[in-house]
Amino acid sequence: MSPSIEPVRIEPVDFRSGGRHRSRGSGGLWKKAAGLLGALLITALAVTAWYIITARRISIHVEPAPDRLDVEGGLLRIRVGEQVLLRPGSYRIVASKEGYKKLDEAIEVTRESDSFEFGLQKLPGLISFAAFEVDAAETSIREGVASVDGVRLGTLPMRDAELPAGEHVLEVDAERYLPYSTNIQVNGMGEHQEFRVSLTPGWADVFVGAVPGATRVYIDGAEAGEVPVATELFPGTYQVTLQAKDYKTFATQIVVTAHQEVRLEKILLELADAKLALVSKPAAALVTVNEEFVGRTPLEIPLRPRMQHSIQFSKAGYRRADRKLVLEPNESEALVVQLEPVLATVTLRVEPPDAELVVDGQSRGPVPDEISLTAVPHDFEFRKEGFRGFRTKVTPKVGFPQEIKVSLVPVASERSVAMMPADLEALTGSVLKRIEPGSLTMGASRREQGRRSNETMRDVKISKPFYMGMKEVTNRDFRSFLPAHNSGMIRSSSLNENDQPVVNVSWKDAALFCNWLSEKEGLPKVYEEMGAEIVVKKPVPDGYRLPTEAEWAYCARTTVSDNLLKFPWGNWYPPSDKSGNYADAASGSVLANHLADYRDGFVVSAPVGSFSPNRFGLHDLGGNVEEWCNDYYRIYQKKPGKIFVDPLGPDEGNFRVIRGSSWKQSGIGPLRLSYRDYGKEGRNDVGFRICRNAGKLEGIRK
Repeated sequence: MSPSIEPVRIEPVDFRSGGRHRSRGSGGLWKKAAGLLGALLITALAVTAWYIITARRISIHVEPAPDRLDVEGGLLRIRVGEQVLLRPGSYRIVASKEGYKKLDEAIEVTRESDSFEFGLQKLPGLISFAAFEVDAAETSIREGVASVDGVRLGTLPMRDAELPAGEHVLEVDAERYLPYSTNIQVNGMGEHQEFRVSLTPGWADVFVGAVPGATRVYIDGAEAGEVPVATELFPGTYQVTLQAKDYKTFATQIVVTAHQEVRLEKILLELADAKLALVSKPAAALVTVNEEFVGRTPLEIPLRPRMQHSIQFSKAGYRRADRKLVLEPNESEALVVQLEPVLATVTLRVEPPDAELVVDGQSRGPVPDEISLTAVPHDFEFRKEGFRGFRTKVTPKVGFPQEIKVSLVPVASERSVAMMPADLEALTGSVLKRIEPGSLTMGASRREQGRRSNETMRDVKISKPFYMGMKEVTNRDFRSFLPAHNSGMIRSSSLNENDQPVVNVSWKDAALFCNWLSEKEGLPKVYEEMGAEIVVKKPVPDGYRLPTEAEWAYCARTTVSDNLLKFPWGNWYPPSDKSGNYADAASGSVLANHLADYRDGFVVSAPVGSFSPNRFGLHDLGGNVEEWCNDYYRIYQKKPGKIFVDPLGPDEGNFRVIRGSSWKQSGIGPLRLSYRDYGKEGRNDVGFRICRNAGKLEGIRK
């Protein structure tokens, strides 16, 4: 494309016609002018050629395309298509377009320059802001502050604020409303735009309604008025309390979230409780109100007002007392009841007859033939100078006559105890070892592995010597009493051999065997039959009997150094081979649970005395068979600091204590010497051994 040259302006001159013949003067002037014009043209062409050769092709781009674009400066500005020929030097680019700011930029053209790019900036937009409450388009907010891109513009509503074109962050902060932020697009170019923003209330409407109508409402301790109450609360957790006369105070917590209504409108206040003090004579009566146990007298309880309540007082040995009453809200009342005793008669047969009777710590003088007492347990003590005193617990029973027979032992006869031999031999051939007095702590610590809840700890003292069977009673021994007895078999293994311990005998069978043996040797029987029950006589006669649980534990657990054994063989588990007759590897043929790595040589029970005795010379207190004890079974309450002397166990119960482990057991729990079991019927791993007091010399087989 051939370059275009900017036109040079030529000014016109006047022209006059001289006719056909011109004078010489005029012709010479024309020639001079023509020569001058030609010289100028040649010069312009030369300058233009020189300019084109020495200039740079410069591209100038402006976005968006301007309505007018000018290049100012320099001698010549020759356009070549969309480019401009410019010699090195300083120039100004001037561009304009409707809606945009005028562009007026300086450029410097060098020999390396080839292009320049510019952008037109839009004129600012004229922006108006207005704020309204969410869900309330007619509520205009006039106290908000508007900020754009973090710069405060002013308060709402705002008209025709200038903002540069483009995207901006609009923020509105209005008291009591949640902060608002959004992005807005400003068109610019002087365009008017209006933005409406919806602000969310920073509070919530709270409504409280309740019955009765005179209820006053408190919010975080500040009174809010009488129901119904409508208020506004800012977000947070509040304690709402409702109070009305003769009604219980109602309190609840509410969590307030902005713009989320809270309604408490179905609150029914309860009438305030009445207060009732309950007193009985004697005290410690059990009290039930409307058939629900509430405690022991004296006590104070709340009662629902304006309704009838049925109140019952009961105490062992006294007739039940029933009362009914109705109280008003906030009323306080005391109810005092004199309980009527229920008396039962106990017949007393005491030797010597002039002994003194003490009941519950109070002397009743010489022992009467009979005494009437309330039908609750009483502590009886019989005493006389020169005789050993005797204590027992008696529970009179209405409609069941009771007779207490007591023979006090002269003190002089106690001297014979020291003369008794170390070993006694019963008529059946069983040997009994003399056991000297001592003390121990029964039960086990809660931290002991395998401990059961019935192994509560208690301190026990054995104050008198006694005799304990060296071995368990055998089938041969028991068949002297009951020839037809058969201890049975386990699969192909017999439990009925003569030297094996007798099993499948009930506690009653064991007690009757002891009575039979006492009778054979001319000793007083320890047990007597009362209907279907077998009970122990008191004081305990010197005939044959079952060991008390305390005696059994003393013989099984104590050591020479006064330590307590955990297991029959020591304080480790599992046992070493031949430590006793337990569920060993051989028992695997008849038992699912057994000690696979232990061997004692017997599938079921072993002949008595097959294993080494303990320090008292007693065999099988652990292993072979579990053993019946004299005591009724119960779980004792722990009583720190109390020492139980020669305990005989509870006066009544449904089961008897079983102690020791057997040929069927292998676990760490039942193999411990503190393990307690119970029952009353015979089992194939429960037998017994005999025991007796170290009493008079008479009837002793040395």
